[in-house]
Parts: sequence; C-alpha cells; structure tokens
Amino acid sequence: MRVLRLLRGIFLGVFGLITLLHVTPVVPWINGWLTMTHRWEEPVPGDTLIVLAAEQQSDGIVGISSYWRTVYAVRAWRQGRCSRIVFSGGMSQGSPGSLASSMAFLARGLGVPPEIVVLEEKSTSTRENAMFVAALLKKDTPAGQRRPVLLTSDYHIRRAGMVFERAGLPVRTSPAPDVMKRWSDWGSRWDCMRTVGVELVKLSWYSYNHWI
Repeated sequence: MRVLRLLRGIFLGVFGLITLLHVTPVVPWINGWLTMTHRWEEPVPGDTLIVLAAEQQSDGIVGISSYWRTVYAVRAWRQGRCSRIVFSGGMSQGSPGSLASSMAFLARGLGVPPEIVVLEEKSTSTRENAMFVAALLKKDTPAGQRRPVLLTSDYHIRRAGMVFERAGLPVRTSPAPDVMKRWSDWGSRWDCMRTVGVELVKLSWYSYNHWI
C-alpha cells in the first residue's frame, strides 16, 4: 500500500506540474528571459545576416524552427535589410543534404538570389555554428563592416549570442518568434514546454563547459 500511495503521489505531482506549466504563463516567462538577454535588432542594408539551422526531416524538408528562421531571413532580405545571408547547419542523420542547404533551397524558392547566399555545412551544434561561421567570415568580410546580425529562434537567442561572442564573433541579434508564436495554439503547448526545457538544459551544459 505504501508503494501504491507513493506512486500515486508521484503521478499526481507530475500531473499537477504539467498542468501548471500548460495553463499558466510560466513557459512564456522563461522564454522571454531566454529571448530578451540580447537586444532585438533588425538588420540594415549592407549587413551580413547569419541564420542558424535547427532541425530537418529525413527527406530533407526543414522542420518548424528551421522554417520560421528561414522565413524571417527572407523577410529581412525583401525589406532590403541585408546584402548577404549565411545559413549555418551541417548534416543530420538520414538526411540527403545539409540543414544549411535545405534552408537555402527554401529561401531561393521564396525569391532570394543564390549569389547572396553563403553556406556553412559542417556544424552540428550551436558551438560549431559559431566557430565555423566565425572562421568563414574572418576570411570573407570587408574591414570596417558592421557586426553581423544573428537570427535564430527566440528560445535559442540567449545561448547562441553568447556562444558567438565567446568564439570571437560579436553579433547583433534578431530573434525569430517561435515559442512565442506557437504558445497561442493549445495543441502546441506541450512541444513548447519540451523546447524550452531542453534549451535550459543545454544552456546549463554550455555554461558548465565554459562555452558561453
């Protein structure tokens, strides 16, 4: 009986916690903290826009976070706010191509001219995004140009911005609405909770390893 009461208590506790997170603004508050560490800045004409990849399906189609990051990059280009877009993301398991190439394919389909697109296709983590893009831009950025703008999802911008600074590439940041957008759909709230929870774990891991 004690075991059954203990299991019932654990179940009710977990159920209560999930319900609390699902119906209260705790997740949006945490996401706001993850987002607002860095200033939201729109790119301006002449800027280099760095766009980080997130996920990809096995058939090479971009996942939801990668999709929104690409859409906001295309919007920046259509508004004349950048002259070059760097997509950063390597191969994911089982995919026919890199994440960067899949995002670039989507961007070209939305009108972005291929000559302004640069691909970084080796990275498999945010830390590698920063290291490889920093090396790429060090070779290929005119002296005196403004700091590049980093575009990634709202929940990811805090860690990504700090990682790029640690890699020697200070950036301005432009977080794309992601969790902030999806939270309004009740059916997406569980995935939003998972996304924010995983990001907090990654943030702690990066801090422990002094990568940020």
